[in-house]
Amino acid sequence: MQRVAVLGAGRVGLSLGLMLKSRGYEVVGACCRRVENTERACRLLGCPEASRLEFVPVADVVIISTPDHAIASVAAELRAAGCFRPGQLVMHTSGARTSADLAPAAASGALTLSFHPLQTFPRCETVSLEGVLVVGEGEGPALAAGQALARVLGARWQSLRPGAKPLYHAAAVMTCNYLVVLLDVALHLMAAAGFAEEPARAALEPLVRSTLESVVHLGPAAALTGPVARGEVETIATHLRCLDPQDRNLYSVLGVRAVELARSRGLSEQDACRLRALFEEVTHETVQRP
Repeated sequence: MQRVAVLGAGRVGLSLGLMLKSRGYEVVGACCRRVENTERACRLLGCPEASRLEFVPVADVVIISTPDHAIASVAAELRAAGCFRPGQLVMHTSGARTSADLAPAAASGALTLSFHPLQTFPRCETVSLEGVLVVGEGEGPALAAGQALARVLGARWQSLRPGAKPLYHAAAVMTCNYLVVLLDVALHLMAAAGFAEEPARAALEPLVRSTLESVVHLGPAAALTGPVARGEVETIATHLRCLDPQDRNLYSVLGVRAVELARSRGLSEQDACRLRALFEEVTHETVQRP
C-alpha cells in the first residue's frame, strides 16, 4: 500500500486524494490554509489531523496542489524541515508551472514532477479521470512514476517539455475558462432578446454540444458555420450595430480569427477582405478610444 500526503486539499488535491484512496492508497495526511477545510478534507480522506511536518516524511507520494505562487515556498519550507527523502515522488498539479518549482525536494533526492489533469474539478466527490489526459513534466524516473500513477487513475498520459507548459496551459484556459466567459456573453445577449435564464441555457445546450462534437470529429475549419463562413457582411454589420462597445469588440476580435478559418475552407478573398475591414474598424476604434 502506497501512502499519500495532500498539501492544499482544495478541489484538485482532495479529488486526487479520494481517487487514490478508492484504488487502495492510504492517505496519511492532508492540510489546507483554513482549519475548517483541513477538517473536512481529513474527514473525507479518512486520515488524522496532523502537522504536515509529521505526515509528509512518511508519504510515498506527496501532492502539492496549492496556488501556483506558493508551490516553491512550500517545497522550500518542507526541505528545510527535513521532510523529503530519496525515492519519494513529490508532484504539483499546476498547469503552468514546471517541476523546477520543486527543486528543494529534488535536492533531497525526491523524484519531482508536474502532474496536471486536463479536467475541471467542480465537485471533488464525483470527479473521475477515466480517459482524461494527464500532462506530465519532469525528469525520466519521475515521468515514469507519474505515468504509472496516471494509469492507476485510468487516465491517458502525455509528457511535455518545460518550455511548452505556458502554451499548453493557455490552450486549456481558452478551452475551459474562456468558453465559460463566451457563453456568459451569449446568455446576456439572449436575456436582452427576451429569454429567461434557464430557457436560454436549455436553448443553447444542444448548439454547444453539436458544435463541440463537430470540432472534435471534423476539425475547426469544417465545423465553422454561420455568417462569417458564408461571407454575409450585412448580417455581421447588423450584429455589430446592436452590441454594446465591449461585446462588439469581443465579437470583432473573434471575427477576425473566424475570417482566417473561413478562408481555409473556401471563403472568397473578396468576402474575406470586406469582413476583415468591418471587424478591424471596430477593434481600431476600441484602441483609439480614450
